[in-house]
Amino acid sequence: LQQALDSNLSNLIKRNNELESLMGKLIQTCQHVEVSSSG
Repeated sequence: LQQALDSNLSNLIKRNNELESLMGKLIQTCQHVEVSSSG
């Protein structure tokens, strides 16, 4: 059981990191669009 929990936890952490990087890209894109449209 402990092994299953550990693997689930590592999977969650990996997904969380992927989500964070995606969010970062989204934020950068939004900022870029704002700069382009305001200029």
